[in-house]
Amino acid sequence: MKYHFGIRVDMGGNIGSGHLFRCLALARELKRNRKKVVFLISNKKNFLEHVYDEFPNIKLKGKNEGDFLKQCQQMEEIDVLIIDLGSKNTMYSKKLKNRKTVILDDIGNKKISSSVLINGSMVNSFHKYQVGSKKSKLFLGIKYMILRKEFLKFRNKFKVTKKPIKNILLTFGGSDDLNLTLKLIPYFFNKKYLVTIVLGPSYKQKIKLEKIIKDQTNFKLKSTVKNMAKLLTEQDLVLTSSGITIYELACLGVPCLIFPASKIQNIAATQMTKSGFGINIGLRKKYNSNILNIINTINFDLQKSMYLQGRKNIDGKGLERNTKIILDLLSK
Repeated sequence: MKYHFGIRVDMGGNIGSGHLFRCLALARELKRNRKKVVFLISNKKNFLEHVYDEFPNIKLKGKNEGDFLKQCQQMEEIDVLIIDLGSKNTMYSKKLKNRKTVILDDIGNKKISSSVLINGSMVNSFHKYQVGSKKSKLFLGIKYMILRKEFLKFRNKFKVTKKPIKNILLTFGGSDDLNLTLKLIPYFFNKKYLVTIVLGPSYKQKIKLEKIIKDQTNFKLKSTVKNMAKLLTEQDLVLTSSGITIYELACLGVPCLIFPASKIQNIAATQMTKSGFGINIGLRKKYNSNILNIINTINFDLQKSMYLQGRKNIDGKGLERNTKIILDLLSK
């Protein structure tokens, strides 16, 4: 079977779901352009939990990334390889330098020899690369941030109002490894807020969470969300970690509190807050009722300011820009 594009990505555990979601967004656009796409994966169970049977996949064999890379090198039936593996991007870029390759990256500070590199982070210090090939083309900055198409579609559906904050959503990635959900929900027990909790496919504490909130009438639990953009536009405030979700919220203009899950995420959250969107709570081991005090300070003027600045930061057209870049590479 011949494919125009092969996408090498993993997900689950310590690997944020955002990597897979942006690859899925690209795959759908490429498919819409009548291109054949296959996913190259090391964990079929995690893949199917997120994607089901929407795209074909090849389960790579072996015990380590070196084994997986060798198989990718031998896949002559694939015209262009798209790699989204974080710290492993460098090894793929080096070994596949004679192939047409696209690297999707977030934090820079690595050597790259790929045909195309795309980094949509708004943090300038994450854009530093040692380029190993004169033929490499780099596309850097938030105009290249890849968001699912639904976010552009629902971009104008959200408006801030002068009504008090009532609808709050909690979402902390595919697995919520820091258990932020369980740490934060007690502060909303028996309060005036209507709280929606979105759980990712890799979340391991669902049964425990259900027991904790079963008597809380102001809580709603969602495990599968078909249209996240629509759900976000129905909220007054979102509590989230600092992955791709803060860019999605900025695109829509939905105000948020940001709870970074790592030092890298904290840098991104700080930069987003400095730009005028969101409130960065920072890296903490413990939280307290001060979270409610912070929420009470978010008045209409602050909500409107976040709305305007977030939308100014992210126009939601990164997917279109990157699809064109990748299709141009295929045609060369």
